[in-house]
Amino acid sequence: MTPKQEMVAALLDTKVLQDVTKQFRSKQEIVPVDNSEMDYRLFLTGANTINFELLVTMPTYTGVGDNQSYITLFKPIGFFHIGKKQEVELTVLYEFEKELDFLIKTRMVSPQIEINKLSIIENAIIAAFSNVAVSHAQRYEDAVFKANGLSCEIWMANEGFPQFFLDDSYNINGPIAAYLIKQQGTINPIVGYESLFNEFHEKSLLSAFKRL
Repeated sequence: MTPKQEMVAALLDTKVLQDVTKQFRSKQEIVPVDNSEMDYRLFLTGANTINFELLVTMPTYTGVGDNQSYITLFKPIGFFHIGKKQEVELTVLYEFEKELDFLIKTRMVSPQIEINKLSIIENAIIAAFSNVAVSHAQRYEDAVFKANGLSCEIWMANEGFPQFFLDDSYNINGPIAAYLIKQQGTINPIVGYESLFNEFHEKSLLSAFKRL
């Protein structure tokens, strides 16, 4: 398996699903995941969802060579919630959808629960407020990159601050986020996306706010 396939397989492990069920009952905030390959945890959010998260160290894109700086954070791969039938369901982030589909198609995993996917705009919010996007925005220059598996762009607005866009192929018009880092020290959703931003912030899916 590729590393990403291993992450998705770990997400669907029977023991993880058992621990998630117990965690919903106990309300314990953090439950370590027993895995010899990578450092995972189950994190209970303020929205009563449980994230399956991987501990990662990644560059900030603000330095070069010996001046390159790194940060450590828990990166969400998917999250569990209680569905309408009062049963545990799973939602996988876009970055890992292809791996999920492949593992199911090849019968390398057999999901025991219902699995959901987010819309492109929902995944775009997660991308716009990811550590990857914000690290690029801090450079205050145009950039093209991948975040949450999506092709993303940052362009400098006429007002002098970076804005986040999806690639034109997704047919999502206009900016999704504005990074007023130098002006106000803030990163903000564009008007119309505040509700999704607040929802995903409460669900702790925005890695820009998850630095350790």
